[in-house]
Amino acid sequence: MDATAMHGSVVALKDPAQPGQEAPCTRVVDLEEGPVWNSCDIAVQSFSPDGTLALVEDAYGSGWGDPRLGIADAATGEVLFWINPHGEQGGFPTGVWEDADHVVVPSFNSVGQNWRLFRVSTTGEVEQAGPSVDGDDMLFPYVPPANP
Repeated sequence: MDATAMHGSVVALKDPAQPGQEAPCTRVVDLEEGPVWNSCDIAVQSFSPDGTLALVEDAYGSGWGDPRLGIADAATGEVLFWINPHGEQGGFPTGVWEDADHVVVPSFNSVGQNWRLFRVSTTGEVEQAGPSVDGDDMLFPYVPPANP
């Protein structure tokens, strides 16, 4: 089991995939109060600075990056929305919370062979936050700082 995110006494744990299971499952646990929720559909990347939301990805990943990232309610695991600007033709290496209301995510478009930086609000608005940069999937021109 790997810890993927933590906020206060709440931790997201990714259990190893079991035989016959396609993806590992995630458990969110309050270390002081016990289990919060679990899912075999999503995995938590990080919690928002105020701990109310989670940046999530599909539990099953194949290939380079995640084709979509989501914002979920940290208390229930309910995905509020997904961001997926390139469909299956690209991916996100990671995302970082700018503040409690915004996530900044670099994104690679494999068809256009370019990178874009997006700023996503927790209500679902998406804006391009930097110029498009041509290059392959190993360039990583936008390296976000670590989550606060």
